[in-house]
Amino acid sequence: MTLIRFSRTNSFREAFNIGAIVAAILVEPFAAVFVTRYYILIYDSAAAPA
Repeated sequence: MTLIRFSRTNSFREAFNIGAIVAAILVEPFAAVFVTRYYILIYDSAAAPA
């Protein structure tokens, strides 16, 4: 593993990038499930006979 050396100028940027990556990894499954359920809901309501 490589040791990341933080400086005063890019420490916040590096921390933000790491936080964004972690947040994306954690949120992605929930977002996929939400979009899938939302799409199925719209598709069922649109395909259902009036």
